[in-house]
Amino acid sequence: MTTATTAETLTTRQVVMQQQADEQARHDVVTALVGVLEKHNGKSYSKRLIPALEAATGDELYFSDEYGLQHLISQSYRRSSGNAGFRVLLGHGTGCPVIDVDRIRELNVCYLAAAEKRNVIRAELLAGDWPEQVEAAATAVREALAAYQQLAGYSTCPDSFRIDKAHGLGACRLSKRGES
Repeated sequence: MTTATTAETLTTRQVVMQQQADEQARHDVVTALVGVLEKHNGKSYSKRLIPALEAATGDELYFSDEYGLQHLISQSYRRSSGNAGFRVLLGHGTGCPVIDVDRIRELNVCYLAAAEKRNVIRAELLAGDWPEQVEAAATAVREALAAYQQLAGYSTCPDSFRIDKAHGLGACRLSKRGES
């Protein structure tokens, strides 16, 4: 980090680091779940697997086969409306699916291979001065929007909506607090 680190830069860096940690934790849990399922590859899924899966993931699990999609859903996923935990797709159909670990990995790439790739990208971004560049750009945008609003805001010009639209700035208004 540079010596001119601002609170905004720390916020950007902290947000990315927290997302990286959360995604890695979710990846590790789903990898542990797939590891347990791997021992039963080719066999039909059974509720008897739930205790071993819960022990591996550290979360209460539920099997769901709504709308022909067979999922293992963690309690934390249900409680957080999908913001935490996981919802692993086992397959399609009704009844008890046959466990196919390769297919499960393919269906849940968001928790596995894609999560690894996203974390590599995050690490590369954090290694450089990207957070500082983001904060500088955000500051420039906020300042430019504030200047624009003073020139073409509704209090100055009754045609501000049409002017915004003409410049492609319809959604770029500052809120009352000075944020976009």
